[in-house]
Amino acid sequence: AGGLMSTVQLMSSSELFEFGRETWRLNHVEWSESKAQEVLTAWQTRFANEVSHLSMDEDRSSQFNFYTFTAAGLDSVVESASQFSWAWGGARVCGVVGITAIVGFLLSVDIQDWKVLLGLLLGGIFIALLGTTAGCGIAGFLKIPFNVASVQVWPYLTLSLVSQVFFILLYSQLKSGHDAKGTLKRHGFSLVLGIVSVAVFTGSGALFPIPAVRSMALQ
Repeated sequence: AGGLMSTVQLMSSSELFEFGRETWRLNHVEWSESKAQEVLTAWQTRFANEVSHLSMDEDRSSQFNFYTFTAAGLDSVVESASQFSWAWGGARVCGVVGITAIVGFLLSVDIQDWKVLLGLLLGGIFIALLGTTAGCGIAGFLKIPFNVASVQVWPYLTLSLVSQVFFILLYSQLKSGHDAKGTLKRHGFSLVLGIVSVAVFTGSGALFPIPAVRSMALQ
């Protein structure tokens, strides 16, 4: 019984489908791989709940540690992590805006400069944010599937990479004393070349035969 439970616990839907297709007890059922997946998910979920219930019993769990691993449990964790949280997203954007305000205050000389610098930095941050949102929207329109990495990592990574350009331009302008036109002529080409290089090397990840990596690279 223990061996059978371990086998079902680690079994995939295709393996359960092949296992049940040869038995006469399923002849009256339109047995398919999707139904095998439903049965497997229900069994593994019930198994994990029973183990969690037993581990909460102080008399039985005082000397042992119980851990459960099932494919259904892993799928539920991945699914919950793939859902975008607007609260956490707003908190992270507010954190970026707060850091921007602190940097603008530290770089300014007087209060008037601080207002101008803060306006420039916030404008650049929101341009980067809108660009990231537009990119995710196009990826969704093209039906490129989102996964944990693309939801939890990629938007904030792109926001930080693009925001870096605005900080470099502003710092270079303050140190050199040139106007915006002169600063762009001096540093614009190298910054654009750096952004294009990052985009090309990231996009080359679509060549990997791993669906999650390919989706994230295309996004």
